[in-house]
Amino acid sequence: MLGRLNHVAIAVKDAEKAARIYGVAFGAEISAAVPLPEHGVITVFVTLPNTKIEFIQPLGEASPISSSAMPMAASTTSATMCLTSLRRATG
Repeated sequence: MLGRLNHVAIAVKDAEKAARIYGVAFGAEISAAVPLPEHGVITVFVTLPNTKIEFIQPLGEASPISSSAMPMAASTTSATMCLTSLRRATG
């Protein structure tokens, strides 16, 4: 069974700048930027009352979300849901 929306990830050029815009607009808490070299990204989370927004930016040209890896994409998004039961959710 699907639960609440855990977070939405949005790929951007500048994660800290994007997070500040949302933080000011919604009065949200903003995390520190965290480099994740094993994933090739830098992440910044914006915590809202009922979910989180994860802004991710490329960490170097080898990043899977760099402009050279995704030249046609302006941004990439993904949504993560919480499950109360994987077995029930997948039938």
